[in-house]
Amino acid sequence: MTVTHPLDDAKSQPYPKTTLWLWPTGLFPRRVIFYLRAKGLTTAILRARNIHLIPVKILFQEPYPAIISCPGYEARPEPHHSLPVMRIERDASAGGDFWIREAMGVTQYLEEIFGPDEGYTNLMGSSIMQRVRARDLLNALSDATAFCFDALIHLRPECCFFSGLKEEEMSKKGGEDARNRFHATLKKAEGWIEGDVCGEKGTMSITGKGIPATIADIHLAASIMHAVEPYGTNWLEGHEVFQEWWARVKGERFVVSREDLQEVERSGKWEGVLDA
Repeated sequence: MTVTHPLDDAKSQPYPKTTLWLWPTGLFPRRVIFYLRAKGLTTAILRARNIHLIPVKILFQEPYPAIISCPGYEARPEPHHSLPVMRIERDASAGGDFWIREAMGVTQYLEEIFGPDEGYTNLMGSSIMQRVRARDLLNALSDATAFCFDALIHLRPECCFFSGLKEEEMSKKGGEDARNRFHATLKKAEGWIEGDVCGEKGTMSITGKGIPATIADIHLAASIMHAVEPYGTNWLEGHEVFQEWWARVKGERFVVSREDLQEVERSGKWEGVLDA
């Protein structure tokens, strides 16, 4: 008997039970939520494909905060899974459960499930050029994110609660170097997109002409909002090209406020964010 691998034939019936844990105000899970909004994937659409979302929240306690599932939901997988994390249930004969552990992997899987042939927008880009530009930008944004967090954990004592460092272990010089590398990375990326983004006829997407938003726009928007809300860090300071893009995009439907995301963590309900 041939056993269907859910990643090889994810659209076949019956749909494998799929569980996705998301911490709404966390950076990487937020990218997935922005993606779901941009894609138009409501809770009803997800449930019809046997995809179940579990909201996760932070519980402040000593010595370190805990990130746990909201009441009434299956517990967050521990201890080796970061967030987001997706589990696709399979029989042992098919290799057992399959796990996806990164936001980019989760969105790539969902792109396979909800493709253009079923009327859903391809958020990877509408042309070869747009898809390649999105990939370039995603790599640069990944570097920028890493440099941003390095700067935070070495320059901001309030970040010790998640970095695990003591204040005397922080390196001001290392933090300043990371901050400089962060801005240099964004400046490099601005050089790639300036011709498309700037001016009266500038595009809505940092990837150029095509669909209004790609996965690159979604990742950048989530990073901007996550940095400024808890940490007061302005990703766009000194970056006029990205500022011009953000002025166009920040009112788009896929950009969800921190207040709305916090409400999901308080209530354990997704409807206000995904079905609004």
